[in-house]
Amino acid sequence: MFHGARGVISSNHAKKEEIHERYGVSLENIVVGPNGFDEELFKNLPTQADARKKLGFLPDIKIVMYVGSMLPWKGTDVIYEVACLLPQYTFVLVGADRDEEKNNIRIIAKKDNREIPAYLRVADLLLAPYRTDSVRAQKYFSPIKVFEYMAAQVPFAITDLPAVREFLSDEETYFVKEYSKEAFRDAIVLAMENQGERMRRAENAHRKSPEFSWQARAGRILDFIEGYT
Repeated sequence: MFHGARGVISSNHAKKEEIHERYGVSLENIVVGPNGFDEELFKNLPTQADARKKLGFLPDIKIVMYVGSMLPWKGTDVIYEVACLLPQYTFVLVGADRDEEKNNIRIIAKKDNREIPAYLRVADLLLAPYRTDSVRAQKYFSPIKVFEYMAAQVPFAITDLPAVREFLSDEETYFVKEYSKEAFRDAIVLAMENQGERMRRAENAHRKSPEFSWQARAGRILDFIEGYT
């Protein structure tokens, strides 16, 4: 299949290298087009106060949030463990099958994509706790969730993985070196205790986010295709 193609589109650099090494496709004939986010949905973002009022969250609580699917490799199990260690924070998970609430954990059912930006803006800190034992997360994924986090201009902590290091540095996020409740606890406390620093990183990530819109992806791919015409 690859040998018959004039060009190949890969969603990250690790895949590009593997296609080159395994199938002999020239690197010049492979373009990296990461997944992205819908720029239109992230225009005119609400303030945190307005988002909380609209969605029924108290204005004065500290919220740590995860938004996305609950697939095992996404690592959401660790959030329940961390919540027990940090009772001073409210942990919110958006994307489950049903609503549920227990102690300092609030679980919210899946929402329409158009509602996601407002939910993201509710948070003081977002989480992306990918499992380190997942080959997919380690090398091959291109995380739409993280691009949306960046576009929302909300600070986030994320498992330190090669696939993530392709586009993020310590200037834009809080990397968590291992998948454990202790490591995520420490990262959350570090971020939550310094609002100025976490907002600085969020602003840096936000400035970079236009590179990862679906529109930007389409532009890169079209430029690549036009090179063959």
